[in-house]
Amino acid sequence: IKNESDINDLASKFLFPAVIKPNDGSGSRGVFYIESFSDFNSRYLQTKGFSKNQVVLIESFIKGDEFSAGCLIQDGNFILIGFCKKNRSSLPRLLDVSLIFPYYFEQKLHEKIIGELSRLVKLLKVQTSFMHVEFIMSEENLYIVEYGVRGAAFDVYTKLISWSYGIDFNVVLLDLVLGKQIKLPEIDKFKVAALVS
Repeated sequence: IKNESDINDLASKFLFPAVIKPNDGSGSRGVFYIESFSDFNSRYLQTKGFSKNQVVLIESFIKGDEFSAGCLIQDGNFILIGFCKKNRSSLPRLLDVSLIFPYYFEQKLHEKIIGELSRLVKLLKVQTSFMHVEFIMSEENLYIVEYGVRGAAFDVYTKLISWSYGIDFNVVLLDLVLGKQIKLPEIDKFKVAALVS
């Protein structure tokens, strides 16, 4: 939604519940769950205030558990850093209140998620980068909510992942950029880190 005239078009086209968020924000600032067009009207200006370019997105609300995946991409190949479980605030705000890393899925589901993330990397034709993907698991269905050819924010790489792996992840990212071959050490499955806001 770029301007108020887009709002009138929205009223007859969109199904609720939904999520409203700035299209260029981060950290879940300005992100709200809305159940009706009336909710939308009451949150629109607040959400728009968090957008540098003054554009607001509205998308279907997907009920389920939210996760993120940290990935490295080297020579077009997907390398999983790990999964992170996100715990959210209560509605209507949708803020991350804690992150748990690493998070483990059962093997069959793990393989399904890896397959989808690898497919995303191939579709984007990314050759060398790091990538952050947020997704929702609703029953056995995976919904990619957002992705960025960037790392995760808020100390995820510098603290959470570095501590779990026992290495300085900034060095890994620098090695990736310099073209050095990346091989991550085995992660201790009994060493779990959490960030709590």
